[in-house]
Amino acid sequence: MPHQALGSAGRGPPATGPRHRGGVTFTDGEENSSREYDRASLFDSYEEGRKVGYEPGNTQNFAADAAGSRAAFTSLGSSVARRRGKIRTGEAYDRADLFEGDKGADQDLKDRQPRSDQKR
Repeated sequence: MPHQALGSAGRGPPATGPRHRGGVTFTDGEENSSREYDRASLFDSYEEGRKVGYEPGNTQNFAADAAGSRAAFTSLGSSVARRRGKIRTGEAYDRADLFEGDKGADQDLKDRQPRSDQKR
């Protein structure tokens, strides 16, 4: 597996404001370097995201391959749709937890990593 990448939802204005904005960052942490990394040098989106103000509930790692990207975009799409529905209906939501614990890309990545109790 080449490396992990960041998939974070940005922060917007308070929910009481007239407009709601968000941003999304997808990165491997090494913009335009076009290199692959081994497990020991993986980019940790949670650690890096905190440095620039992303809350852990708005961040997830994903495998940098077709299946991992699909899981990341699926998770992000459903989370954004859920959030937009809450904004539309006036339902309360936590700006620090876009994914609401539903981090399919994180889970996909964890499911593919060998457990320490498994022999190779």
